[in-house]
Order: sequence, then C-alpha cells, then structure tokens
Amino acid sequence: MKRGPLLFAAVLVAAMSLPAFAGARTPRRVEVVEVTGIIDPSAEHAIDGTIEDANRERALLVVIQLNSRGAVGSDRGSNLIDRVSSSRVPVAVWIPPDGIAANSAAVLAFAAHYTSMSAGSRLGPIKTDDLSTKAGERSVAFLRRMARGSKRVVPFDHSLGPRTAIRVHDADGMAQSVTEVLQQLDGKTLKVGDRSVTLSVDPNTTEIRLRKLGIIGGALHAAAKPSIVYLLLLVGLVGVVFELFHPSTGPAGAAGLLAIALSVYGMITLRGSWAAFAIICFGVAAFCVDLATEHLGPLTVVGFLALTGGSIFLFAGPYLKVSPFIIGFGVIAMTMFLLGAMTRVLRDLRALARGELEVREAHPHPEGQEG
Repeated sequence: MKRGPLLFAAVLVAAMSLPAFAGARTPRRVEVVEVTGIIDPSAEHAIDGTIEDANRERALLVVIQLNSRGAVGSDRGSNLIDRVSSSRVPVAVWIPPDGIAANSAAVLAFAAHYTSMSAGSRLGPIKTDDLSTKAGERSVAFLRRMARGSKRVVPFDHSLGPRTAIRVHDADGMAQSVTEVLQQLDGKTLKVGDRSVTLSVDPNTTEIRLRKLGIIGGALHAAAKPSIVYLLLLVGLVGVVFELFHPSTGPAGAAGLLAIALSVYGMITLRGSWAAFAIICFGVAAFCVDLATEHLGPLTVVGFLALTGGSIFLFAGPYLKVSPFIIGFGVIAMTMFLLGAMTRVLRDLRALARGELEVREAHPHPEGQEG
C-alpha cells in the first residue's frame, strides 16, 4: 500500500481537528482580584500579575474588585493605569457595597473598559496621586489626564453615588456582586485598544478564578496601614525591652524583632516620618534608663513626652493618619507596661539575685514520690 495517500489523509484529519482542539483548550475563565485598602506594592503586584496572567492564558475577562482610597507612590497608580489600558483582555472594575474608589483608585476605575458600582458605594473624589503627600493641583491634573477622554470631563472634587455616576457617565452599570457584573457584561461589546470585543461570560458556564495576595503578600498588605504600623512598632519594642531586662530563650525578642521589621516595612511603604519613629524609640529608651537605675526621674517624663509626640507625628499627612484612639491606647499601654509590669519584673529579679526571694515549684511532689 502506498504511504502517500495515507499520510495525506492523516495530515488532513489532524488539520481539521486543530480548531476543535484549540477551542477545547481555550480557557473560558474570568480572573477576579480583590483589592481592599491602600494600593501598596502587594496590591499593585496582585493586580499586575492577574492582568499579565489573563493576557498570557487568554482569559475572557479580568474583574478588579476595588475598595480603596488610592495609592501610595505617584508611579504606582500610573503604572496600573498603563497596565489596564494596554491589556488585550477586557478589564472591569467593580466597587462593592459600601466601598469606595478615590484618588488614583478612581482613575483606575475610569481606565477600565467597564466600571460597575453597587448600593452604598462611592466613586471619587480625586485629590492626590500619592496618599503619603499633600494634595496639589499638579497631582490632580495628572490623574485627570490619565482618565479616558470619552468620560470624566468634569472636575472630580467630590464623591458620587452609583446612580449619579451612571447618569454623568462616570460609571457604566450597577451590580451587587461579581456574578451580576458578569450578567451585565454577557453579550456586551467593549472597546479594547483598537478592537471591539464581544463578551460571552455567562456565570453558569464560565469558570471564575479568585486571585488572592498570598500569605506573605497578605501579611505585608495588612502591615501597610498607619495604625497597624504604629501598633507593630510598640509591640516590637515591648518584646525587645522584655528580652533585654529578662533574658530568656528568645521568643519575646524574636517576636519583637519581627514586629519591628514589619513596622519598618510599613514605614517604607507608607513613607512615614523616620524622625517620629526615632523619637518613639528614644522615648522608650529613656523609660528604660530610669528602670535600670530603679527610680522614676526626669528621663521618665522625657520618655513619656517623646513617646506621645512621636506617636502623633508618625503619620501626619492629610490622608494617612494613626487613629487618635489608637494613639491614646498605645501611649497609655506602653507607659503602664514600662512603669508597672516591667518595674515589678525587675524588682522580683533583683530580690531573687539578692536571695530575698525563693523560687518554688508550682506543684511540689510529696517527699519520696516521683512525678
């Protein structure tokens, strides 16, 4: 039998099978990434990675569930806007119930190919491109230039509810869940770059993959909040002070150093005041000097004032602040720890060293019996 006709037939069958095989392998998937809180490096990486993966795997759609008052770093917002604008896969932004998209987060919503809001959500205002700095006309003008020209033509100095935003074309729809967003987009044609894309994203037949920050990314994102940074710093100082005055196997010191490391990351990310950071550390050190000399003197007063002042000015910007309640709690708790708990610990340790205090077993065994 001649091999020529058989080989030709095999090639023909394979060629006819390729479209069906490719269609079967084409992922009918929607990538959903949730961003809550400040857009920091972890959130930026999550959004950027989701869009990149969606383009590489040819997903149907990317949905950014956005609840943020903006980004830290003027380049961060513009980088994400560029990523959304250059995506070959349509990108939708959904602001969940009672959520907000303000400043560079609002412009990210504007840059998306579809913007949906929900009951109680707010869009805007746009006042700064960097939450760690003061508002300025230059930053506001920059954000407005980044918005799409077909929308957002009016000054955006206040926040809008969903119905108002839809009426003035700052939002495209209203939905109470990601599923409703997909229902709205099913069959809709969106302009993506220089081409039109008609979506087929029936929630009943489309795979929805939720992207998360991961353990490390989630921990770093959680640490990048002013009040959390402040509390981590105080907890870290407590652990270090306890370890210095009461050396043990090291758990307190290790935990303290880890907490301080996370607070340093938060300071770098949020661009807090390093002077205030140093003043807080100096205040705790002043307390410790008086503790070591077994008396409360001028350094205790200096330590209290330094601790209070540093706490107030650690984040003194208009957008990033430590809650006054947290500051009050932190100063009082640290003072009570240093003057109360640590004073008692040091008194007992010195009495033990002088032989004035005897250490006994908590549950002594009767004589002649083994535990």
